[in-house]
Amino acid sequence: MDSRRHLNIGFLVAVAIASVLWSGTLSANAQKGATYVQMAADSCSGTKLSLELDGITPPPQARLIVTRRTDEQVVIDEPVSLGSDSRYYWSGVLAPLGKYRAQLFDANQKSVALGLPYAFNNDDILKELIKGERGEIVHLTRGGNEPVTQQTELKKLTVGNLPRSNGKNKLHIILMNQLNNKADEYFGSPPPGQLWESRLLPLGDYRVIIIEYNENETCTFVRRR
Repeated sequence: MDSRRHLNIGFLVAVAIASVLWSGTLSANAQKGATYVQMAADSCSGTKLSLELDGITPPPQARLIVTRRTDEQVVIDEPVSLGSDSRYYWSGVLAPLGKYRAQLFDANQKSVALGLPYAFNNDDILKELIKGERGEIVHLTRGGNEPVTQQTELKKLTVGNLPRSNGKNKLHIILMNQLNNKADEYFGSPPPGQLWESRLLPLGDYRVIIIEYNENETCTFVRRR
């Protein structure tokens, strides 16, 4: 008799645990809707995101998490508010330009996703920089006395006369090749010696775009002297 009682109690406990887990899974899944993201260029090389949830009622507050797809590193983890048009907005510098994944979460519980992740690419910002004819053209050539070899057909492009660090400013340096594709990029504190070197690049003409971001989030295109 006791053994049957213990078996019944064990069965009821197992059913209760399974019910809690199942209801929790249903609750988490029920809160997920489709996420739609529209990307646009902001000031200088900034990115502006417009996010919309479909399939659920969007809450007044949410948390935006943006992950870099190349290494799965979280680069944005910030609160966002619902606008009068039922969209959430975020703007700022998202560098390096490339592939990212955005997802909205509950404002108070980061483990509760409101929408499914949405992949986007902010490389299109380059088109706006080209349209505005930003930057200067630099010729990357082989030295006059260097023999033509596989090694001498690749060179590092040195960008000098950069703004000095004041402890709060950052630089965004973008190199674009003759096909208007990104060849290399740097975002961070001004490098020491006011010099930055690119990776090895094929010889040719490159557009060099330099943007300085200040502590108050203002930005300026830098013209080297």
